[in-house]
Amino acid sequence: MVNYTSENDVIHDLVSSKIDAILFPDTEIDKVIANGTPIIALKPYAFLGYSGIAVEKENNTSSKSLVNNLIEITHVMHQDRTLTSIIMNYFNNDYS
Repeated sequence: MVNYTSENDVIHDLVSSKIDAILFPDTEIDKVIANGTPIIALKPYAFLGYSGIAVEKENNTSSKSLVNNLIEITHVMHQDRTLTSIIMNYFNNDYS
């Protein structure tokens, strides 16, 4: 097992056969392949990268209110499939 600090270093070592395989988020590896890097993604993927909403953690009323509103908005968007539509537009896979 090798830990890397740069995605480019991982891809370089894979292409140059210094390592045999990597676990990489599916959306990122698809971009690398689309850019012409000579590697093959095994499917089904062993590792899927999920996107989500992130908020800086603080213990104050305004951040709690923001998080609660984001949860409600996301819930509604999931129910009416707006979230699925947006995700499919960018990732061609429904991570919602």
